[in-house]
Amino acid sequence: MHNYESVRVPTNHLKPTNWERLCWQWENLTFHLSLLWSRWLWFLTPMNISRMGFALVMIIALKQAVMHDTLPLGGLVRYEVTMDSMQMMDSRLEQFEKQQRMWQLVYQEKIQEMEKAMRVSIAELREDMKKAISELHNEVEKHGKEHDEDAKAAAEKLSSFHSQMADKLTVVEKQLTSRLSEVESRIVAANERIRTLGKSLKGRSMNETSKEASAEMKRSHAVNLASRSHGAFVVSHLTSKAASSSSVLLSLVDSVFPLETYNIAITERTHINPSEAFCFDGSEGTLTIRLWANTTVAAVEYEHDYWRDVVPISAPDQYDVIACMDHECEETTLLGACRYPSDENGGPAQMCEMQNHSVTTDQIQVVFRKNHGQQYTCVYLLRVLNWT
Repeated sequence: MHNYESVRVPTNHLKPTNWERLCWQWENLTFHLSLLWSRWLWFLTPMNISRMGFALVMIIALKQAVMHDTLPLGGLVRYEVTMDSMQMMDSRLEQFEKQQRMWQLVYQEKIQEMEKAMRVSIAELREDMKKAISELHNEVEKHGKEHDEDAKAAAEKLSSFHSQMADKLTVVEKQLTSRLSEVESRIVAANERIRTLGKSLKGRSMNETSKEASAEMKRSHAVNLASRSHGAFVVSHLTSKAASSSSVLLSLVDSVFPLETYNIAITERTHINPSEAFCFDGSEGTLTIRLWANTTVAAVEYEHDYWRDVVPISAPDQYDVIACMDHECEETTLLGACRYPSDENGGPAQMCEMQNHSVTTDQIQVVFRKNHGQQYTCVYLLRVLNWT
């Protein structure tokens, strides 16, 4: 019998190395990419890509131009049915009486809450005073028990301690009584302030109601001389240049196709959106309007985007209304100086009456002097009114 020994033959030379494996994967990837390019992406040449990009830019530019310079679909004068002046005053007085009752109830509730709070504070002060006095008495008793051995020394010390404690007690009582008197005086002063505030609010609300009623009556009989639907327009060469946009695309489109964004300042619309405004750089600027009739100007009404309590910093603050005696505004006459807002509780639409009613003109110039702190000023809607 022959003995056969097992021999292990090395096979490491048959396995591919890492470099060979990477080369094979790279060839496979390039083959599939070339196959995909030849079958499906043959039309993506540099010329076709540039043409598609130019077409996309022109479509976006035309869309923005149409959105920023559109007239209302109606274009006609909107007629509204107004109430009789006496009925309007009666309804306003009824609303005022309801508001007055609500205010009285609110003030009574506030007074009751303040009285409850003051009573609680007085009770707490009394409890603190009782605790302080009881603690002092406890200290006196402890001090007397600890010094019973030496009668004379204890008597002298107790007498001195009693005198000191009595002085301290008198001081504490004086402080507490003074604090109580201060709290009571504050309660009385607060009640007087609440009553005076209620009286002042009552008188103020009456004045505001009468002012609002008269203003609404004037608005109902007013004619807008700067209405685009009647033929009014903005004189572009006598108007400040519109502020440049931060978007590179809009700036490029505006340089090629300039948009008349200043006309939005006199375009009547039912709802004012934040982007629908004529804006110019800085706080000083000019807006020149050719009116659709040659007549006197009674008032100017400016309406900003909706705000409450806090005025937007891009809104105009001070502006002058000037009548142009010629169409180049070389000879002018001041009609009135206005501020916005004239009333912080008046809302976004506020009216400024002119001081000079004797000048007739068909072109006015609104010179903005100051805004509320922004680097640019935005004009949303301006109406030039005349009473019929």
